[in-house]
Amino acid sequence: LVQCDTAVMADDCVAPEELGAYQVSGYGGSDLTPAMEHLAVDPAVRAVVIITDGDVYHMQEEPPYSVLWVVPAGAGMMFNPSYGRVVKMT
Repeated sequence: LVQCDTAVMADDCVAPEELGAYQVSGYGGSDLTPAMEHLAVDPAVRAVVIITDGDVYHMQEEPPYSVLWVVPAGAGMMFNPSYGRVVKMT
């Protein structure tokens, strides 16, 4: 689980049963580029799920892995990245 605000804030391996207690850091005015570049150098990374409100900067060029963007319903209405797939949470 990689967290990013304007820099990588955390890179932790978290078991699914521990996610409910996991502390989220960051928020607002984010640039996901550092986290996406961090993941791009790991050849084991083949796909990434990015949970965001859509009000973020991100890599403009497509990374070397597949991206699934997850945006809460009602947020990120204008979020339309040039790569990956965007799904809205309900």
